[in-house]
Amino acid sequence: MNTALDTARDEYGCWVRVGSYGRGTCPQLPEGGCRECPEFQVKGLGLYDREPPEGYAREWTRILAGEKPRQEEVATSVLVFRVGQEWLALPTARFEEIVPPRPTHTVPGLHSRAFLGLVNISGVLLPCMSLAEILGMPPPAPGTTGTGGPRGPARMAVVAGPDGRFVFPVDAIAGTHRLVAAERGQTPVTVSRTPWHCSSGVFSYMGAVVGILDEETLFPALTRSITG
Repeated sequence: MNTALDTARDEYGCWVRVGSYGRGTCPQLPEGGCRECPEFQVKGLGLYDREPPEGYAREWTRILAGEKPRQEEVATSVLVFRVGQEWLALPTARFEEIVPPRPTHTVPGLHSRAFLGLVNISGVLLPCMSLAEILGMPPPAPGTTGTGGPRGPARMAVVAGPDGRFVFPVDAIAGTHRLVAAERGQTPVTVSRTPWHCSSGVFSYMGAVVGILDEETLFPALTRSITG
């Protein structure tokens, strides 16, 4: 008595009945299986000559003409922080550490207002810079803590650039954000009026307007400001 499996095998070629996709009892079964058998190859090519089933072309026309799925936008992870009254952002990959405030040791002979001195980070003395001076920010009014955004304790950020590592104080850390191109807006006056034009746009984050710092202009400005 034939089983349902036997009936199904009879509807297909020998490769399903006695070949490597079936019982494997074919006396002419090649060592590499049915894929190397001429009969299997000829029958397989015949599949491309079959008439398509009813409605096949119409169904694929509907699929191809339909709305294409939206591709996920490429996002850049940025760290949002506050200096003075301004919220700023840099790519997260540039940050090595966020540490509590530490003593800054002045360097005799260097009188740059942007260079605050040297800070000991894990046994290495790194230049500590004032972003407020480099970006040309006005001094904050007494009692102000920035426009919108979350609150947080002051910290020191350790960043790595093409020319070395730097430290700069920040008044608050808001966290990281996945920034996509659609979020970028034009730079407001409070960020764009800087001596080095270090901003490449803004975005909104937790009720605050955040200036996106341009790495290609910011890091050279940090280097120049040590002696400038």
